[in-house]
Amino acid sequence: MQAAAMWKMKKISGYHTACGSGDTAVVQDYLAERKSEFIGGKKVTPIHLDPTGASGLSLAASGGHLGVVLALLQTKLPPHAGVDGPDSAGVTPLMRAAQGGHVAVVRE
Repeated sequence: MQAAAMWKMKKISGYHTACGSGDTAVVQDYLAERKSEFIGGKKVTPIHLDPTGASGLSLAASGGHLGVVLALLQTKLPPHAGVDGPDSAGVTPLMRAAQGGHVAVVRE
């Protein structure tokens, strides 16, 4: 199944999919263009959390995607979507990176 069809089926934005898969170019495009999309009748932008309560930064940190993490750290994000923003389980992006053993991400 293609990635585009998959994110629509799961109601996960293209932005969140790109963060979780480490696609830095797509993430940068969303940030630069201030893109949004409608999923399930709701407008979703990079400051929104995914259906599991995770921010794009949390998804990137969980996967050890340093390029995406760096791009997001250079962007002014609101607290809930930033470095100290916990997901629905109360875990921050830094904690996710540490849990995954992603040392380079933790150092940033």
